[in-house]
Amino acid sequence: MWAIVVSQLTTPAVSFLILIKAANLKLRVAFHRKEFNELKKFGLTSTITKLITSISVDNLMIGFYGNAITLGLYAFSRRIFGVISDVLNNAIANVSYPLYASKQDNLNELKIIFLKTTFLSALISLPAFCGLILISPYLIPMVFGNQWEPAISVVQVCSAIGFISCIGALQMSLIKGLGHTSWILKYQIAQQVSTAILVLIFAKDGAYIVMLAIAIKTFSIWPFSMRYVSKILGVGIVDYMRYFVKPILAVSAMITVCVIIECITKDYGSLVILLSVILGGVISYILSAFLLARKETFDFIKAIKKR
Repeated sequence: MWAIVVSQLTTPAVSFLILIKAANLKLRVAFHRKEFNELKKFGLTSTITKLITSISVDNLMIGFYGNAITLGLYAFSRRIFGVISDVLNNAIANVSYPLYASKQDNLNELKIIFLKTTFLSALISLPAFCGLILISPYLIPMVFGNQWEPAISVVQVCSAIGFISCIGALQMSLIKGLGHTSWILKYQIAQQVSTAILVLIFAKDGAYIVMLAIAIKTFSIWPFSMRYVSKILGVGIVDYMRYFVKPILAVSAMITVCVIIECITKDYGSLVILLSVILGGVISYILSAFLLARKETFDFIKAIKKR
């Protein structure tokens, strides 16, 4: 128990020391009321938001109102989904937040950077989560055993939320980078409350129904953050959505190829199907993305190198 506590304290402490060393700062104890007042609201709302999002309302409610099977399938599916989403979301948030914050005084440049990072995030996250949807019927029984087959549909629904979570991470980084933390707090409260209500209603109907309800809720609430981002950047919704078109077309081509491969190899066993679908999906998506979006990808790489 104490090892967990120490690890939670050690990581931020080491990060703090590394940042101080890298910035070459000489710290001294002092209190500046002006700076404190400037950061008070930002720090308070950011801290409360962090506390709210750290609470697993869905797991708590399912455990209380559902049963052990529902909770087990739900938690297992979230864990499989989290293997991909945690890597992508953490990488996106760690890079995008300081990048957006550094450009907050230049709205035109910030808009260009945000739209390009949105395009790149869609280009990476869409095939990752669509790929998980395609291979989970073969991957889960093979790795975890046939007893986890009921979790396949739950994982697939959960993966459908993955794309929104990655784009949402960029949106939250932008809003936070511009200092609008009060809006983020309200948004996260709405997310947690709506999740709790849905779990309360559907907990007894099984993990699949709960996850499906949460997925529908997530897609229903997402336009609010999209509209808010469009408003603060001064970009139209249609112009914003255009940056998703090419990644969607590329992943559609990937899905088509994977379905064809799955039909051709259906008599060769799960392992052959799994490997064939993965290989075919990777090759088809790389080719499709290169043909459809090579200009945008090269422009983004050049922009990063210049910075």
